[in-house]
Amino acid sequence: MNLKFLHRPKPRKFSYKPLYYDEHKEELEKLKRRYSDDEKNDYSHRIHEGFRRKRANSFGVVSPTKITLTIFVIVMALYIIFHIVDKVVFKLLGF
Repeated sequence: MNLKFLHRPKPRKFSYKPLYYDEHKEELEKLKRRYSDDEKNDYSHRIHEGFRRKRANSFGVVSPTKITLTIFVIVMALYIIFHIVDKVVFKLLGF
């Protein structure tokens, strides 16, 4: 008697071989490609590297102008809220 409903198939296995990434070697190869003599005047590579470098440097950095503007908006909103609440409370209390 062969009971199929008790049979549990084994999970499939896969072969994943992680690749080794050497960041120093990659940067060295990029520099070699950039400064090689046979390279054409291709500006797209330099533009791409500039954007990448700027994005890496500015990650998590908030400009002082944005912080100042945010603080100003919060202070003004609190002033308006408390000013209106103060008028309403004084009107209800009869002052």
